[in-house]
Amino acid sequence: MTIRAKERQLPHRERKTDPHHNFQGFQQGPTAGTGASPPTVNGARGHTVSLHPGIPVGPDVHEVLWSQISKRKRIVKSSNGTIEYFGAEECKRRITLHPGNFSLEIRDLQRGDAGEYEVTVTAGSGAENKTTVRLEVSAGTGAPPPTVNGALGHSVSLPPGIPVGPDVREVEWRRTSPRTRIVKSSNGTIEYFGSEEYKRRVTLHPGNFSLEIRDLRREDAGEYEVTVTTGSGAENNMTVRLEVSVCWKSEHSESLEMFVLFIKEMMGLNAQSPCGGRELLSRCDELVLTVNVFGQMLHQMAAGCG
Repeated sequence: MTIRAKERQLPHRERKTDPHHNFQGFQQGPTAGTGASPPTVNGARGHTVSLHPGIPVGPDVHEVLWSQISKRKRIVKSSNGTIEYFGAEECKRRITLHPGNFSLEIRDLQRGDAGEYEVTVTAGSGAENKTTVRLEVSAGTGAPPPTVNGALGHSVSLPPGIPVGPDVREVEWRRTSPRTRIVKSSNGTIEYFGSEEYKRRVTLHPGNFSLEIRDLRREDAGEYEVTVTTGSGAENNMTVRLEVSVCWKSEHSESLEMFVLFIKEMMGLNAQSPCGGRELLSRCDELVLTVNVFGQMLHQMAAGCG
């Protein structure tokens, strides 16, 4: 009888110390049970970061809870496939819990986002695992992200812009608007996302983790973000902007250049007598200037296509 009574009391004690209901179980500072400082993720104001649970997540996961322990508040909970977000609506709009790996994505970073975060993973058996990660938010440069220029139908490579060493565990490229994943390299395995047609146009180069996009289209223009994660769990994020312009170095530009030459011939123009047809055109000077400027623009656009 005594043993059964203790067994009945056990769930009550677990609920009492469950961090889902209060913050008694939160670990301040080091990762729980290790005595070591938690891994740090660095982000810049206005940018995006992903906080990974750092715990093996198996198919028997019953519940996952992310909390910001430095401010003693819950952020998001996934329980039996149902995701619930907490806090102000403005905060909810900036965060996403990814069900695949239970990473916490925070967009449009603000100074108040800095601090320590704790994730609690509960298995179906009731066993819990906790880990802590620290988020540092720097002021950033305030400048727009670097821009890479490409031409319609051509290829371009987006560099990660982050020093990539031998201890890299994972690299992921994403579009920021619309927010879509493109490719991820994890422990040497590369996985592409999106339609088959899009997959055929992109390549992640393992040597420097640059993203190559072929047969550029207008919709490829926009901001791209890369996240580099080291073996220690530290993350670095970088954003780059891709501009896609129309390339005039084609049969169309040649046709237009021929049109310019035709107009000059019709006007009787040449280098020695730029206004040979003045008696026919009262505003020859203005027309010659327009034609010459138009020709120079064509040459400049063709030269810019490389």
